[in-house]
Amino acid sequence: MFTALAFANPQEYLGQTLEIAGDERTESQVAEIFSKVIGRPVVVEPPQMPEGFTPDEEQVAMMNFFNGEAYTADIPALRAKHPGLLDFEAWVRKTGWGKG
Repeated sequence: MFTALAFANPQEYLGQTLEIAGDERTESQVAEIFSKVIGRPVVVEPPQMPEGFTPDEEQVAMMNFFNGEAYTADIPALRAKHPGLLDFEAWVRKTGWGKG
């Protein structure tokens, strides 16, 4: 949908970067939503690193990014442009994860 908006209004989007998201959830919230939708517990497990593993510089940068500011999509502004934008739970249900 956002691609169609950009092509329909090129002057509005020309040269801009638009971060797209429908929701912002923590790992625990994602697990809670999956648990609710699929009807069985989903548990977040910490990453398991092999003994003696040392992450390289790029892996450290990635983890710092995702555990820091990361993405900054303006979800209310995106919803104003596309009112049908799904939040995570609605997307999970729409894509077939429901209890059936």
